[in-house]
Amino acid sequence: QAPPDNFQYLTRIHYLAPSDGVWGEHEVDYILFITSDVTVTPNLNEIRDHKWVSKEELQGMFADQGNSFTPWFKLIARDYLFEWWDVLLSKKNAETGLYDAKHALNGVVDGSKVVKMV
Repeated sequence: QAPPDNFQYLTRIHYLAPSDGVWGEHEVDYILFITSDVTVTPNLNEIRDHKWVSKEELQGMFADQGNSFTPWFKLIARDYLFEWWDVLLSKKNAETGLYDAKHALNGVVDGSKVVKMV
């Protein structure tokens, strides 16, 4: 459904967060974008829920204290995602009316660097 060559690599994020004193997270996450019509089949060991939303809906969800998100997702959204989303939306293909992350986001970020969010 989503060929690997259609993904646009943006950057890597180094993330560190303590948890309950015994467990925590310390990882490097790769940030990839794709615009594609796919069937989502989430790994329930990794996520509790998923939903397709607009940028404005996601911003509203962050403002609602009843919603919970992983700390790393909130950091990425706050510092990067919304800006990348604006770039993608500003580059709609005039002929097809579609968005193409592979071309719209190419070169937006210096992907040679690891962004530290520790």
